[in-house]
Amino acid sequence: MDMLEENKSLSQWQQELLTADNFGVALRAGRNPEFTTSRISEEKRQVIIKLLAQGVAIGKIAEATNASVHTVLAVRRVNIGDIATEKLALSNTLRDAATVGAAELVERLANPRERDSVRDIAVAVGIAVEKSELLSGAPTARIATDKEITINDVRNYLDSLSQAEVTVIEAKEDAPALAEASS
Repeated sequence: MDMLEENKSLSQWQQELLTADNFGVALRAGRNPEFTTSRISEEKRQVIIKLLAQGVAIGKIAEATNASVHTVLAVRRVNIGDIATEKLALSNTLRDAATVGAAELVERLANPRERDSVRDIAVAVGIAVEKSELLSGAPTARIATDKEITINDVRNYLDSLSQAEVTVIEAKEDAPALAEASS
C-alpha cells in the first residue's frame, strides 16, 4: 500500500512532506510545515532544554546543536515544564556553589597568605548568588529610598523653579506678505 493512501487524512502539504526528500522541497513549494520535535534525538532535545533553561538565545542554540530555529522553538513549546525544572535545578546548584564559595571565602580571609585569591572567590560567589536569584525569579537589584516623595513635594519643587520671562508675539494676517517683502 502506498504511503499516501495510508495517510488520506493528512493535509496536502503534509502529504507532500511524506514524498519529499526533506523539508526544503516542501518549503520551496510554498508550504509552511508545522515543526515538531519528533525528528530530533532525545540527546539533542535534552541539550536544547538545558541551553534554554540557561537563557541562551534561540539562534545560538540552533547554531550550537545544528538544529533549525523552528526546531528549538518547538522544543521550547513542547517541553516548557522540563525547562522550568531544569531552571530550578540550575538555580539550586548555583545557590549551593554560592554557599560553598562563601565558606571558602571566610576560611581564606582568616589566612593572611591566601588573601590574594579572596577577590576572585568573592566575585564568583557574587555571580553565583545573582544568577541563582535571577533563575528563581527573585529580584536581583533592590533600590532603597530614604524618603517617600508625595505629590505635594513635587508641586513645591516645581513652584520653587524660576520662571522664564516670555514675550508673546501675535501674528497679524498680513505677516506672510511682510515676510516676502523683506526678502
